Amino acid sequence: VDLVKAAVEILNDVDGIDGIDLNCGCPAPKVFNHGSGSNLLGDLKKLEEILSTIKKYSKKEYTSAKVRLGVNEKIPVEIGKVVEACGVDFVSVHGRTRAGKYKAPVDYDAIKQMKEAISIPVIANGDIKDYKKAKEVLEYTKADGVMIGRGAIG
Repeated sequence: VDLVKAAVEILNDVDGIDGIDLNCGCPAPKVFNHGSGSNLLGDLKKLEEILSTIKKYSKKEYTSAKVRLGVNEKIPVEIGKVVEACGVDFVSVHGRTRAGKYKAPVDYDAIKQMKEAISIPVIANGDIKDYKKAKEVLEYTKADGVMIGRGAIG
């Protein structure tokens, strides 16, 4: 937590940054095995401590988090409620677990469950590659927006 506070204090003095986004979605082994990225979804208390620290010390306009549905099992409502309780402005959710990496089908039902369970804006992510798909995902999940990741490449 002290390291997070120190990092936020450094960012507070950097112009041109509107917000701080904690990436709790990265499934890469080199990130996950160090307790970072999607590993935080398996330790919601640690996730809450980090996000609360960012929110408490940040002087930037926005604080947000990017998450997945869980590590091995899907717990979108639990994750959404923890993120919301930290006071973040919005959450982006990738519709797979860490175990699902980028190959499992995106679970738009789980994104919808998170959206229904919390009051902060939810941004849907996962396999959105064109306008038609973005519109379908928005209509189905009732998310407040979409995030295009790897779909933007190529």
